[in-house]
Amino acid sequence: MWASGQPPFADDGKGRSGLSGVHPFVMFEGKQSRRFVGLFFRNSAAMTPVLKFNNTDGTSTLSFITIGGEIDLYVFIKGTAKEVVEAYQSMIRPPYLPPFWALGWQEVPSDYFTQQNIVDALKSYTRTNLPLDAIYLPISSWDSVKDFQLNTSQIPLIKGLRNELTASK
Repeated sequence: MWASGQPPFADDGKGRSGLSGVHPFVMFEGKQSRRFVGLFFRNSAAMTPVLKFNNTDGTSTLSFITIGGEIDLYVFIKGTAKEVVEAYQSMIRPPYLPPFWALGWQEVPSDYFTQQNIVDALKSYTRTNLPLDAIYLPISSWDSVKDFQLNTSQIPLIKGLRNELTASK
């Protein structure tokens, strides 16, 4: 497991503000106590969890193999499964729910070289009754790879593109 997100704009000093991450969390119930325990293995380097089952006595062993880095093991002992999950989420913060449109289908093409390619793609989605929430223009359509600067030789009528796409839908 290895997170590959960008670093956050402002870190809280506890390493919990990253835009993405890997959160290897496991919860198990004690055989005799019937109480739940949660384990969160946090590491700054790549790691691999290994779960081995023992068919003889029905037990299992969970190991984390890591290449190094700073290793933190957090143990959550609360009793019920709900209490353990609440304690874990209070530490890492609840998950972020993205905006509704970001949960939909988004087209990220590499071959939309002209404005007509973009319009044709949208018409294709409409014709086949497939949902589409966003179309991103490829880097090749940018002017010298500058953000928000389009190559107007490829997309000459950018101001009319929105109207054309809306009309095509």
